[in-house]
Order: sequence, then structure tokens, then C-alpha cells
Amino acid sequence: MIKVVYEHTELRKALEAPNAMHNILSHIDEWEKKSIEKIKKKAGQARKDLLECIGRTKHELIGSLDTMGAEIKSSQEITTYAENEINQWMKKLEELRRIAEKPQNIEIVNDETPNSSINMITVIEKSNSRVFSTANQIAAQSRSLTTTLGACK
Repeated sequence: MIKVVYEHTELRKALEAPNAMHNILSHIDEWEKKSIEKIKKKAGQARKDLLECIGRTKHELIGSLDTMGAEIKSSQEITTYAENEINQWMKKLEELRRIAEKPQNIEIVNDETPNSSINMITVIEKSNSRVFSTANQIAAQSRSLTTTLGACK
């Protein structure tokens, strides 16, 4: 009977302690830590992917601006350019600025896996050729106009 009373008393003390049932809570704490680590890892990868996409887009924009700059300089040197050509360059600059401010080739997608309590994200880069096609069409129109004006001179 002494042993029963002793075990009873010890169990009661254990249950009344502030960290009673701690090992059950530690399972939740461990799950939380692992989940946060997974999210941090995924967020880090998403940032890295996004910076790479932005870098490629920026490189393409600079290339388009360089090409356009050469066209503008050439037109200035031969001093034959029309208002239509200036309007085309302005359209191209507006399009390039719009792409720089909100790249159309970059998308952040929520990965909605069924039965997942936490949705991860993924950065997707679409083909840049589609994004720059409008800007390049404007450039082609400008070159065509410059060639025509140069031939008329």
C-alpha cells in the first residue's frame, strides 16, 4: 500500500507541474520548427529564382535600349526622322518602361497541394521572346521607317 500511495503522489505532482505532458507538446514544437525551416528554404529559393529572372529581363531591356539608342543616334546623324518615327520610339520606351516596372515574363504561383496546411510558392519565368516581341515590332517599324527616309534623302 505504501508503494501505491507513493506512486499516486508522484503522478499527481507530475501532472500538477507546469510542464506536464511536455513531450506531447514537444512533438508540435518540433513540427513547427521543421515547417518554418522548409518555408524559409523555399522562400530563399524563390528569392534567388526571382532575382535571376529579373536579371535576365533587365539584360534584355538594356539590350533593347542599346539597339534603340543606336537607331536614334543614326537618325540624329543623318538628320532625317519623322514625327511618326519619334512616336514609335516613344511607344517602345513606354513599353520597355512598363516591362521594367512589371515584368510580364515572371509569375509567382501558389503551389496548392491538396491536403497541405501550408501552400508554398514557385517563381516561373515565361519565355522572354513573347515579352519583347511588341517592343521589337516597334523597333522593326522604326528601322523600316529610317531606311525609307534614308533612301529618300
